[in-house]
Amino acid sequence: MRRSAFLLWLIRRPAIAAAAALLVLAFTGQRLFLFARARILPPAPARAAFVPFTDDYVPDEVLVGLRSSGAGAMGAAARVAGALSATPVPGTSVYRLKLPAGRAVADAAGALAGMAGIEWAEPNYRVFASRTPEGPRFAELWGMRNTGRAFKSRACGDVTGSPGADIGAERAWDVSRGSRAVIVGIVDTGIDTTHPNLKENLWTNPGEIPDNGKDDDGNGYVDDVHGYDFVNRKGDPRDDHGHGTHVAGTIGASGKDGSGVAGVNWEIRLMALKFLDERGMGTVAGAAEALAYARSFGVRITNNSWGGGGFNQSLYNEIRRSRALFVAAAGNSRTDVDLTPSYPAAYDLPNILAVAASDPRDHLGCFSNWGQRSVDVAAPGVAILSTLPTYPCTLTRVGLKPGYDYLDGTSMASPHAAGAVALLLAHQPGESEAQRKHRLIATGRYGERLRGRCLGNGCIDVRAGLTRRLVPPIAEAGSDTAAPPDFPVPLDGAASQPYPGRSVASYVWSEAGKVLHRSRHPAFAYRSNEKRVHRIELEVVDNEGQAGRDSLEVEIAARVMTGAALALERKDARTLAITLMVQDMATQKPVAGAVATVLLSDPIGMRFRAIGRTDAQGCFRAEWRPVFGLPPGEYQARLLRLQHDRYAWDRKQTAGRVRL
Repeated sequence: MRRSAFLLWLIRRPAIAAAAALLVLAFTGQRLFLFARARILPPAPARAAFVPFTDDYVPDEVLVGLRSSGAGAMGAAARVAGALSATPVPGTSVYRLKLPAGRAVADAAGALAGMAGIEWAEPNYRVFASRTPEGPRFAELWGMRNTGRAFKSRACGDVTGSPGADIGAERAWDVSRGSRAVIVGIVDTGIDTTHPNLKENLWTNPGEIPDNGKDDDGNGYVDDVHGYDFVNRKGDPRDDHGHGTHVAGTIGASGKDGSGVAGVNWEIRLMALKFLDERGMGTVAGAAEALAYARSFGVRITNNSWGGGGFNQSLYNEIRRSRALFVAAAGNSRTDVDLTPSYPAAYDLPNILAVAASDPRDHLGCFSNWGQRSVDVAAPGVAILSTLPTYPCTLTRVGLKPGYDYLDGTSMASPHAAGAVALLLAHQPGESEAQRKHRLIATGRYGERLRGRCLGNGCIDVRAGLTRRLVPPIAEAGSDTAAPPDFPVPLDGAASQPYPGRSVASYVWSEAGKVLHRSRHPAFAYRSNEKRVHRIELEVVDNEGQAGRDSLEVEIAARVMTGAALALERKDARTLAITLMVQDMATQKPVAGAVATVLLSDPIGMRFRAIGRTDAQGCFRAEWRPVFGLPPGEYQARLLRLQHDRYAWDRKQTAGRVRL
């Protein structure tokens, strides 16, 4: 079924050591045509290559989700799968089926799909860490206060900082240093609960008596004093890897005594939710249980510096159910996640805040994912100094120093954002999660190098978030595009978002300071005869007079092609046919020889790519024949890219879909 490795971004540099490199290769090597066979149909001259994502899951388990009316279906499901046992995942509506030796997970999941009362069935995916070791030590936390010093990053090389390219934490501490009333769940490898910079800010379960071997509060977890270890099923969430402790320090290391490091919050409560083992590996079932545990205690913020791979229904359901702000690392593969989603950050849920990594120059981190629609903000993630366990752990065994050291990655960016959200919650507890998310995005510092890399202006500015009384709208001008001369280019700012509770009063489109269009309606048709790249700016003004700004680029070129139509239809019981027509925008004549890349997705989250050339009629054809057939649901095809030596592409991501 969904065959994809979940990379846990305990993200630092991908080349930690030879052993770590082998680990990464072991879990990221692609297996071609495992789940689908595909070919380009004549007359297109190239074969379509459907490449599934990598896979890694528990070999003898299947996760099953029941429909609301399917309470009695689990017994039948267990019999069909040949399961040895069916165990509920605590706090969720998910069951874990244990399979006998030799029973293929894919076969069992396939047999369960479509059964009465069963909403979905899928493997229990593993998640794991991709590390970046041996960061050099520095005398300051540039993410909190950047003075412009030069440093050497093992991830990104020599970097000279820009003064002020930070999150404004030092200025924010004049307003708030946090609150013991705020709990942040650290969904990770655990926390060193004895660390002198952290122990003062640990969350303590008020209903649990330490070390008495009893479940005093009756929640199903024995001795869960500071959180829980969902890997080893015990109350002590001791960090045997090191990553969770590093994350915790950025969010909430105590800065009162002037020693060690200071987190974004000097006062906070850190809940240790260990679902990853000493290798930084775990499963989505463990993640879902950790989130359910946090939800049971009313936690309103969780940090999630892990992820990767494909869509997972059980995790999606638990994130949606929790309603807490789920702050997530955007990923570390230098990828546009608008085109290639990276989960869980890419789940389309309003309570997810996806975070890219910035460097001390306000540039995107050299390793960081980005996405104008899928990533919300950027935060410091290069050469970040924070806490590490004071005892031997996985990271200290590969050369990092006990107590404190530097790491790189979006895993380090996410806790800066989670810490900022916690400061906002402490300062303005009456705001909703939606308002708090909007505030952090809308008050970010503008960075030209981060333009188009995330929804917001760029790097977060927690001081501005705390002190801005009236929060501006989030302006969204849309994606860059192209068109021939004097051709109407439809621009639309409808995706712009006013602060919750307000409305948009006007949309103002301009170029080089000259107003082109002002209206209460977001749409506008732009024209130009000048063959070059034009920067078009959008200003969105709300009913309080607050303005948000965004921009896009329009390339005016002599020849521009577009994916005029993309069709996806059922050919037979096991095959879907894909047809794409490519045309010249101005003449509407077919464009031959264009190389098209089409992304295909099925109802259970598997994704494949078809690549080939258009024929003389401007047509690209392919067949999609999944090995496990066509389960019911919606199938989608989306144009990712068009390339041609003599044409520019208008970047319109034409899509087609069919429901079976």
